[in-house]
Amino acid sequence: MGLLTNPNADDSNKLLNILQTHNGKFGILSYTLSLIWLLFLANVNYNLKIYFSENALLPGLVVEHFDEATKINSYVSELVAKEKSEAGLRPEDIITIFHRIGLTETERQNFTLFHPILSHGQDKSEITSGINAFAVLRAKRAAGTESLVFNTPYFSKNGSGRRNIAGIATMFALAEYFQQQVYWAKDIVFLVPDGHIGSLAWVKGHQEIRDNNKNLLVENVRTKVGNIQAAVNFILEGNKVCSLETKFHGVNGQLPNLDLVNLLNKFVLHMRDYDRSSAWEDDVWKLFTFMKTQATGTPTGSHGFFLKYGIESVTLFGKAGNCKRPTHYSDVGRILEASFRSLNNLLERFHQSFFFYLKTSPHRFVSIGLYFPPLALVLLSIPLKASAIWLTETNLETTVGLFCLAIIHFLAISLRWILSHMDSFLPSDFQMTSEIFAYIVCGMGLCQIILIQIFLRFQSKDVINAIYCFVLLELGASLYTMGLFNPSLVFLIGILTVPFVTLFFVFYPLQRPHIYFGTCALLVGILGYILSVHMNSFIVPALNKSFYESEVYGNFLFDFIFTLFLPCVSCILAGI
Repeated sequence: MGLLTNPNADDSNKLLNILQTHNGKFGILSYTLSLIWLLFLANVNYNLKIYFSENALLPGLVVEHFDEATKINSYVSELVAKEKSEAGLRPEDIITIFHRIGLTETERQNFTLFHPILSHGQDKSEITSGINAFAVLRAKRAAGTESLVFNTPYFSKNGSGRRNIAGIATMFALAEYFQQQVYWAKDIVFLVPDGHIGSLAWVKGHQEIRDNNKNLLVENVRTKVGNIQAAVNFILEGNKVCSLETKFHGVNGQLPNLDLVNLLNKFVLHMRDYDRSSAWEDDVWKLFTFMKTQATGTPTGSHGFFLKYGIESVTLFGKAGNCKRPTHYSDVGRILEASFRSLNNLLERFHQSFFFYLKTSPHRFVSIGLYFPPLALVLLSIPLKASAIWLTETNLETTVGLFCLAIIHFLAISLRWILSHMDSFLPSDFQMTSEIFAYIVCGMGLCQIILIQIFLRFQSKDVINAIYCFVLLELGASLYTMGLFNPSLVFLIGILTVPFVTLFFVFYPLQRPHIYFGTCALLVGILGYILSVHMNSFIVPALNKSFYESEVYGNFLFDFIFTLFLPCVSCILAGI
């Protein structure tokens, strides 16, 4: 029977030969298709219209009665007068107003923030202390097992017109109005934190969270409420509100349940006229703006800190300006009243709608089932290239390659650990600045690249090819995994790196030393030019902001780039 078998007729061998020969073309094709697919998702014919999955919200049955614009103006005048006094607006003043309203269950919470970069040295001006003030309205018709949070931060460090005085005044008027109603089935916390960081401190203090973050020290909150089902954050830039918008990007690209976003958008669009017809180009730009914000992993408001600890939250943000038809205080109050009355109807935690989505407009969205296929396509060439190396090279030194890759990552993790513990390596009288820290980070990154290049130059061709294969597999696996919760960042990294991997990847550096050193000189020149032109205007603020958020908020972007992406790219550079 063996005479009747042709081993060359195996279809799997033909497919492997095609993969080995044309993997670059397949990568270019998948990359192009993914970009076209993503652009089409911004079109209304290829995305979805919003809808409510949680029927218990009943937003259409809510009737708003709030009409206390005069009372809001009175609170604004009182708060402004206290701000202009010699003592300024203190937490004691907030507590006093709560007591006057009738909310006697109040508390203050202290917290201290040590700046992870600038608090080193003898100058302690970057060590910030803050006090949060809050009151609790207990539900009269329930056992207090569930609760909501109404959060209005006070920005004491901002300019006089941007401290959210109007937002706090609106909260006081609503608190007084809410106390008169008997239909509440959930406790409501009226929180006035000291800035956005105060919101993080309150959540950690109330939930009694213990972690390794030594930059933020918080007191535990003694006045407890039941399970927090949702938090609404409210900010008004000034007394004249020209537009209202919802903000919902959290830490590391986390998003709230889509039902909560749709709830606030429904009431905002009901109060304000909104043009639902828009051109495809405008929707593409809105999608790009959404993805750009999500890719940074930076929260766009206090809601990000509630989301981080499993509390669904959004921010209603009022922009100030010179407009002919400003939004009336009563309209803003009715939006918030309707939102809290709908949330009061919840029977369980948000779980039915989407947690993973992209937004193109307030009434359209792209679900994970629609955006993940193009995300998978944009990264397809990375595993294809790794497969081509594995199938083409027959003598890969896999054990040595894995060991070398472990050494490379150990170097990166060690340098990252040094950045977090620089106090142990610097003199006590050394004064750290933003510029010095940025140069240290750039120096460590360049040192990492150079050491990896030198290390790989002493390895054999089979070891280098094994390292390339494992690096591509590691990069592809990490990006596919990260695409589950921050697809925008994965799209951005894929769009920038895949053409480089697909078109310029070569596996034999030892055979072309002149090309290797020429490419290194070109890259060093480009990097030097970028640093000289944009160091103070862009690179210094970006590096400081990214590291600050990594240490205080838990944003993983800095760690991902420094410990995984940069070593992988350094290994790829060695093969050019």
